[in-house]
Amino acid sequence: MSIFFSDMRDFIMLAMLYLRGGVKTVTWLTDHKDIEEDEDDLQAREVRVRTVRLSIALAIIIKTQTRLSYDGYCFGRISAETKWLVDWDRFRLRQLLTDDEFRMVDKCFGIEAPEDLPHAYTLEELAAQFYNKGHKWPHEWPDYFTVNMRPMCRPHVIVAFYIREMLCLYMNDITNIVPYGIKERFVPSLNNLLDTALFSFEQANQIITTPLPLPYACLCKTLLALWMLSFPLVVDYRLGWFGSMAIPILIGLALMGIDAISNELENPFGDDANDLDLLELIHNLESEAMEILSLCGDERGKARFVWRKMPRFYDETSPKPIRKQVVLLEFASEEVVPSGSVTPASSDAEEE
Repeated sequence: MSIFFSDMRDFIMLAMLYLRGGVKTVTWLTDHKDIEEDEDDLQAREVRVRTVRLSIALAIIIKTQTRLSYDGYCFGRISAETKWLVDWDRFRLRQLLTDDEFRMVDKCFGIEAPEDLPHAYTLEELAAQFYNKGHKWPHEWPDYFTVNMRPMCRPHVIVAFYIREMLCLYMNDITNIVPYGIKERFVPSLNNLLDTALFSFEQANQIITTPLPLPYACLCKTLLALWMLSFPLVVDYRLGWFGSMAIPILIGLALMGIDAISNELENPFGDDANDLDLLELIHNLESEAMEILSLCGDERGKARFVWRKMPRFYDETSPKPIRKQVVLLEFASEEVVPSGSVTPASSDAEEE
């Protein structure tokens, strides 16, 4: 998954560099600080903001898909705890996507709530669901939620479409109809980065959804059990206690350890302590995107994003202290996490 996040970081960086903008954008590194922004600069800012919010949304959806791919799309249900985490992912997406974009993405998750339990959709409903709720999901929730298993469009495809649509809308061709946009010769390289990122996710998704061959697993466990049961019958007592007892026990422990490790590595994209930490990678992408906006001189574009507190129940799924997350100011909800339910550590860059 590191390839996915590396490609998305490069995508954001190159999109900022390839975007021409107006006179202010072109000359921001010079001493002409008194140059006013023109219409092209304002249009370029909208493209930068859209690039950042869609890229971060795509990264969040990748994490949500890893929560749903195995239990949800392979077995048709997820636990209440998983639903609680997925709803926070949806809350994050709701503060990065427009209403139409979120509606299209949310429909593709396929989570089916019971008739007597309304499915939170709007920003207000999602904010109320988490406001001062701490770790636990509501007691009226069932133990499991049904997930639609029919083959359908996946959410990351929707966001990838919006990103590619943005590249086409703001591509400046030979007619120069989009003077602030991206030259058409640069668009293929951005498309290639997006292709590579999506291919990395498909590989991860294949690892998650490919079941462990049960006959092979049963054969390995059966042979291991037979070996452990039959070994005492062929031990040569003349080897002494070390050769006849210590060595066989160590070999048995080693074989059982290898079997246990193979079970743990079957799906490394979950929320267990030894799984890959995707939340850290998402947070790094958020911080890097904000810094890239500063590097290209668009402080006003950066100011359109704000940091919101992350609840402890969500932060605890990562071994790193991740305190905050990025949302778009115009889509942002009021703070729903009290100060006592976040981790005490945070970086100075986040506080700024």
